[in-house]
Amino acid sequence: GTGGEDQRLLAATIKKTCKDIGCDFVLYLGDNFYPHGVNSVSDPLFKHQFEDIYRELELPFFSVLGNHDNQGNSKAQIYYSLKNLKWKMPNFNYGFSAGPVDFFAVNTNCAPSGMSKLHGMISEKPNTWNVVFGHHTIFSSGIHGDTVFLMRQIWKAFFHDQVDFYISG
Repeated sequence: GTGGEDQRLLAATIKKTCKDIGCDFVLYLGDNFYPHGVNSVSDPLFKHQFEDIYRELELPFFSVLGNHDNQGNSKAQIYYSLKNLKWKMPNFNYGFSAGPVDFFAVNTNCAPSGMSKLHGMISEKPNTWNVVFGHHTIFSSGIHGDTVFLMRQIWKAFFHDQVDFYISG
């Protein structure tokens, strides 16, 4: 979410991939606006770091917050869903279905807050596949390391056959 050349190259790659094999939507995995999130729904970063970059992609972007997004007005990213139909973030934690897959977005910045709600959403709507997506990794050998509360909550759901995949940014 810097609006820089790397993000523009990513947008071009998404466009090419979607043209070649088809795409239905994008999972936007947090840190959407570097370095400190957005201030309001009318923040120019929405235009410069999202609209301008992905203008040629006619796909919905299902978004979650990253830790950098939380440094700004995180609710502005939810309200932006009302302003731009491409941007999808109806709440901090939410779900949607695509074919035989139920997707569950979680705000991994707030340790336990969304996890009980996540378990409830998954058990209410059993589908063929359940995919959870959030910003932070569960296990990582990188500099940030493992995310302990995710290990306890989401990983536990894997063992209860509730979650088939976890995707993180």
